[in-house]
Amino acid sequence: MPLLRLSFANALSLPILCFLLSGALSRVLLDSDAEMDAELNGLAINENTGRCSHLLMRQEWRTLSDAHKAEYIRAVKCTRTLPKITSYRGVQSRFDDFQAVHIHTAASIHWAGHFLPWHRRFVTLYEKTLRDECGFRGAIPYWDWTQDVAGNKSQAHKTPNFDNKLIRTSPVFDPVTGFGGDGVKGTYTLPGNITAASQVLPSTFGGCVMDGPFGYNASDPNSFAVHVGPGKLVTTHCLVRGIDDSYKRFLSADVVKHALEQQTYEQFRLALEGGVDDDDSKSEESQHEREEAVPDNDSTPVSEHASGHMVVGGELGNLYSSPGEPLFFLHHANLDRIWWNWQVMDLDRRLIDMSGNIVSSNPHENSTQDMDLDTGTGEEQDDDDGEYDGIDSSQLNASSTVTLDVSLRFGPLGRKIPIRDIMDITSFPSCYLYV
Repeated sequence: MPLLRLSFANALSLPILCFLLSGALSRVLLDSDAEMDAELNGLAINENTGRCSHLLMRQEWRTLSDAHKAEYIRAVKCTRTLPKITSYRGVQSRFDDFQAVHIHTAASIHWAGHFLPWHRRFVTLYEKTLRDECGFRGAIPYWDWTQDVAGNKSQAHKTPNFDNKLIRTSPVFDPVTGFGGDGVKGTYTLPGNITAASQVLPSTFGGCVMDGPFGYNASDPNSFAVHVGPGKLVTTHCLVRGIDDSYKRFLSADVVKHALEQQTYEQFRLALEGGVDDDDSKSEESQHEREEAVPDNDSTPVSEHASGHMVVGGELGNLYSSPGEPLFFLHHANLDRIWWNWQVMDLDRRLIDMSGNIVSSNPHENSTQDMDLDTGTGEEQDDDDGEYDGIDSSQLNASSTVTLDVSLRFGPLGRKIPIRDIMDITSFPSCYLYV
């Protein structure tokens, strides 16, 4: 049974109540580093009993103490010292494993009904690696990018320039207590054999990150490097960013509010991820609502998911290789938080609300399963681990829809698991909550 049940007469008041509760929980649990250690220095999951011994509290990045931030970054860098457990080309460490598994499953886990549950579990497996193998005592943080843009549409219209607040001033980009800043132009050149299959947008690859814990230093052999990507390529390169503030308009509180107002899972998922064959988005009423949520009435389909990737650009801006950017996991934790906030508005019903196409409607793919990696020479070769699709292939057919019984797959990173087992984040094997 879930550990948490919330019932409200007026669901519209839930975001405010959640905000107040989260603030109270934060103050109770995190008034000092000592209290933080006491709360987080334990196992959230009891593998023997299959129950949560307690819930990990996932917090927004800027609410963490500097010591907590440093400890998280240390754990992320630790994953680069862990032995690899996949046999994908180019992979050298556990950090690379997560990126490579995403590359090889990306074509089947986006623009599909299981997009949110697959990424929910993927982030949790990453969190488990940080805790179990790198000694991290906390929970994975999230990046609430709505705090780094104009608060809502009305505020934006009162401000002559919506872009006055630059996303690069967010605490996540702090070179000392964050993940380092923007890429430096002229420090990175894309390989010459980029193909359309890799979906690499050259304009987003601004340059190498040169500061912070993931900065590039040519004279330091231990300098942070990404070993697979960009896209499906296998190349060793610096962490690349190309921050683009034009995507901020899709990351406002109003856009999130629009998603939370959706009544069914599929409507919510399409609002959050975006969709190619989104019939709802084609209606005049829905299109008007989406345009109203965006300050400049931009006609581009609203998608918090894609915009959170593209606002950072570089590696994070690529469909396949984005987990090579450490901010990937904070961005997807935030998307998961938004999904959970939507779930608790009608928890009993939404814990079992799962639907959508099981075959990806990715417009850039000729097949839902593209398990090859470009070796960097322009040749595409079969991959030894090609059987690792994002879902159980026996459940894959053109007429299928996603149900709670569809099993998600993560290759060697974690066991196959049915979606129903991860719908409630307060139950085993998830065992966490957002504050």
